[in-house]
Amino acid sequence: MIRKLFNYFASGLLLVAPICITLWIIVTGIQKLDGLLPVSLEIEGYNKLVYFPGLGLLIIIIVDHPSRIHLLCYSASVVFPDV
Repeated sequence: MIRKLFNYFASGLLLVAPICITLWIIVTGIQKLDGLLPVSLEIEGYNKLVYFPGLGLLIIIIVDHPSRIHLLCYSASVVFPDV
């Protein structure tokens, strides 16, 4: 009985551990890269700066390649046509 429970535990651990480790690596990597360019914005009507996690990384990815800037501008013109 104990052996069977241990086998279930070991099987579950072998299934869950790689998923948890992968998520930990992704979150840690995003936090480290986002620390290179932290972005805080002031929102109208709110007197404090608001930090957007991941926005710095997104800016780095977009600016990394010039064609992405054109794609971003085109997307913005489709979403906000009157601006």
